[in-house]
Amino acid sequence: MTAAPSSANQLTEFRVQTECGRLFGWSAIDEESLRREMKEKGYQIIEVQPMKEWELNKSA
Repeated sequence: MTAAPSSANQLTEFRVQTECGRLFGWSAIDEESLRREMKEKGYQIIEVQPMKEWELNKSA
């Protein structure tokens, strides 16, 4: 029997706007790891927001 994944290991989808004008939907364990991954790939983040939060604000 396989154990269900803990919430600590679940990915969160983020909406990310970069300095170069790109918009990404990016999945990561948390915002800190998202920022680290994007920095490693050479992106400078202007704004980051969980996708669910962004969708709620967009529809309001």
